[in-house]
Amino acid sequence: LGDRAHGMRVNSISPGVISGDVISPSLIATANQTLSGDVFERARQVGFWFHSIPFPDGRITAGNKSIAQQQDELIRWQFPADLTGKTMIDIGCADGFYSIVGRQRGARRVLSIDDQQTIGIRFLLENKVYPIEYRKLDLMSPEFLDLEPFDFVHFAGVFYHLENPLEGLKRVRRITREVALIEGHINETYGRD
Repeated sequence: LGDRAHGMRVNSISPGVISGDVISPSLIATANQTLSGDVFERARQVGFWFHSIPFPDGRITAGNKSIAQQQDELIRWQFPADLTGKTMIDIGCADGFYSIVGRQRGARRVLSIDDQQTIGIRFLLENKVYPIEYRKLDLMSPEFLDLEPFDFVHFAGVFYHLENPLEGLKRVRRITREVALIEGHINETYGRD
């Protein structure tokens, strides 16, 4: 939904990925380096993690989405390689992996929102593993309309759950200052016998 003129990008956010493994030193550097050694062990006991989250010591939670799958999504979705000085909102953040990547890639502010707080994001917040700004907020709530625009909007894993997807897209557009990354999928078996 970013502005385009004659097929050319006219905003300052360019798609791309930083080469190398997603668990780069710069990603780990955004984590709280003063955590006690047992924080990862406690994270493993949390139960279900939706995202695979790297911890400062390099260990990774066993998420429903593997770290390789998340890296592949960053590439396929053309997640911006440089968000320096930009603001970002992660709508439907789940455990916050893409919010963490946004901070790692230079965003000065990342607001992570979801209509439900996962066990994983709760653990990350309570233990201050990453500097995450989180709000329990539904895209379709009246309060969502009070948000200011963000330079980059990450909207993945939500669209196909909406009762009114067109209204959801209008709301995403309303808070998008520059670029919105919108992920969805098509059920190719619908209507087949």
